[in-house]
Amino acid sequence: MRTEPRAGVHLGQPRRFPAPAASGRRESRDGVEWVLYSRRLTVSRDELWSSLTDPARLATWLGTFRGDPRSGVVEVFFTAEGDDLLPQTYLVERVVPGREVVVTTSNPGDPDEWRLKIHLLDAGSDSVLRVAQAIANLALAPSVAAWCEFYLDRMVAGIEGRDPGDLDFDEYFVTQAGHYRQMFPVQSHGQVS
Repeated sequence: MRTEPRAGVHLGQPRRFPAPAASGRRESRDGVEWVLYSRRLTVSRDELWSSLTDPARLATWLGTFRGDPRSGVVEVFFTAEGDDLLPQTYLVERVVPGREVVVTTSNPGDPDEWRLKIHLLDAGSDSVLRVAQAIANLALAPSVAAWCEFYLDRMVAGIEGRDPGDLDFDEYFVTQAGHYRQMFPVQSHGQVS
């Protein structure tokens, strides 16, 4: 049995994996800019739905929430980012059990709304997760898009039996921000070119 750490492995440190290349693509819908993401998983749509809605499973890759989604409002605590963060309030616009969730959020004092549309599809014995993220502030697109990819991949890691903690948001931002800056070039006045 090996008693020394392997090269590149540091005792007491989480194992980190490089972030994948950015996968999002841009789409304009009725004057709103969106980033679209897709993930194909070798699980049923019901299994995928459970990863999105079961509080115990959600806590393994995203965080916890307070409130009843049927009431139309929940507060999400992104505990994957730490335990001392304030909750983010989400308005639940639409839920089609097993198939679709649409939510909206905004930052306190900011009139811009960030919409997130999640669709689950059957693909034979697999399932496909399609996510559309509205980009309310184009200058923030690189960090918001990398953040969304990071959490989607944390969910996938959990479903596949890997540790979501092995993924590092900083790696995602460094690897993917350039792709999203090119996708959403911002001129000096904050306008998209």
